[in-house]
Amino acid sequence: MIAQTAVGRGSLVLFAVDADGIFTFSEGAGLGLLGLGSGELVGRSAFDVYRGAPAVTENLRRALSGEAFSCAVEVGDAVFDCRYEPIEDGEGAVTGATGVAAYAGCSGEAQNTAGPGTSALARGGCGSASSWRALRTS
Repeated sequence: MIAQTAVGRGSLVLFAVDADGIFTFSEGAGLGLLGLGSGELVGRSAFDVYRGAPAVTENLRRALSGEAFSCAVEVGDAVFDCRYEPIEDGEGAVTGATGVAAYAGCSGEAQNTAGPGTSALARGGCGSASSWRALRTS
């Protein structure tokens, strides 16, 4: 129940990709900050979806090479604190990666344009979801 509330109503994103970087899982209310819905990315290449966000694709490559790590990532105007973990089979071969991303706020530029007392979550995201859509299609 607590996990469902955190993912469904909070600002978390849970995701998993297979060894080729294809989303096998993508859930969480934090996706709404990016103009996305739960499950919308399943079946799509993370490398295609995030081609305009090189930090994200590099992080996925690191996780798919077997590295577990945490970092902050900017996606559009939003900043997420992320944890990446490789998924291994019984013999230690990496078969995919999983992660959790928690919304941490707006990048400095977006914060400056937000207006006093207005949270990004209340506005539905940092700047606008269109800045993220531009990243996904560039």
